[in-house]
Amino acid sequence: LFRAYDMPNPQLAMIEIAQFHKSKDNFIPSVAPGTCISQNPISSKIINDLTPGPDCINTAGCLFCKNHRDIDSADHVWSLVSYRHLKSIELASFKINNLKNIKNPIEIIIERITEKLNYFENSSEERKEWVKEALNKIDEGDYHIMWGGLIQLQELTGANEDE
Repeated sequence: LFRAYDMPNPQLAMIEIAQFHKSKDNFIPSVAPGTCISQNPISSKIINDLTPGPDCINTAGCLFCKNHRDIDSADHVWSLVSYRHLKSIELASFKINNLKNIKNPIEIIIERITEKLNYFENSSEERKEWVKEALNKIDEGDYHIMWGGLIQLQELTGANEDE
């Protein structure tokens, strides 16, 4: 008792705590910003037939899955805002072909991301600042590392199509 509690070893304690959390956290890395609790996709929201189906391969599919979880951090919010910006660029370069009465699937994805951002913005002052800062970063051309390369590529591709 004396050796275990009077003079605890901080290194052993950190290892034991990390092992405990690892055994209790069931989070799986996700292809979308956030994490996942299961690799069995379950649809959380169906708007119409063009809504992306839940899957563990497509980023948009993760956003419409009940198992997807947002992370409570400024970095996660920045990633969501960057991803929404990427989708906005894709939507702007999308050529409309017989979709006059049907909502574009990209719009559905943008709306879903906006819902998530609205939750963050309205849930606390700290999270509201995260959203504000992330939007400012996007305005400055500072994109999350997960999406920066894709955004730059999409901007270059869009610029070449206009010429």
